[in-house]
Amino acid sequence: MDPDSPTRRRLIAQQPTGVAWSGLAPEPFPAPDAAALARDDEARATARAQWRHTRSGRLLTAMTEAERAVETVRACVARGLAVSDARCGLALGALDRAAATARQAMDANPPGGLSQGACATNIASSSLSTD
Repeated sequence: MDPDSPTRRRLIAQQPTGVAWSGLAPEPFPAPDAAALARDDEARATARAQWRHTRSGRLLTAMTEAERAVETVRACVARGLAVSDARCGLALGALDRAAATARQAMDANPPGGLSQGACATNIASSSLSTD
């Protein structure tokens, strides 16, 4: 077909352009009432609190605290502050406490016991072969 033919131009003009909406429900989902939202929030908070008391939860919480402390130490170094600066000293203390908490979480658990499933960072659960 000739690119400048009237038929070709008509076909191009009939092609949809712009945003195509798909997957929309015919009517919006009803908004949950305040009581349902409160129950959902409470259930999530309870589940989060229970998880934080698990070995994995304690370890990951300690690692998050350690990461925050490391960022504070990096900021101190970037600003040329000494360890004697209160913020730097507090950050180093927080890093020590987070490391101790992480070690306790790991010591309380036998090797490989944090989870039963495979993990992307768990070398024991992955194959080392390059086949």
